[in-house]
Amino acid sequence: MAKKIFYVVVKGRQPGLFHTWDEAKEQVSGFPDAIFKGFSTIEGAKEYAASHQMTLKVPSTKPKNAPKRSNAAIKPIQPLKKKRNASPYPKMNKRSQADFNLFKQHMREIAREVSEKEADNT
Repeated sequence: MAKKIFYVVVKGRQPGLFHTWDEAKEQVSGFPDAIFKGFSTIEGAKEYAASHQMTLKVPSTKPKNAPKRSNAAIKPIQPLKKKRNASPYPKMNKRSQADFNLFKQHMREIAREVSEKEADNT
């Protein structure tokens, strides 16, 4: 289910389009026979309002009471320090290293066989 971000109040204290449920709830709670509905898209909200002979102004993308962000609080991201001779593989014990070497050898043999077959086919 998509998150509802637009609320149309057709019949309430102040009909209109609201960004949050709290704003819409203030207009409909306790109001007799209130008519309202939530939508995930502005198009759906417009169609619903039009079906009730209501015209809506398209709201800005941010609610009016949205907190403003200050660039002063943003800290620059520091690059990660690389370790010397860092391996992309995790540390292995002798047994797992031996298994890994066998696996690499087997994969090389398979690759060699495939390339030989391709060479024979051409």
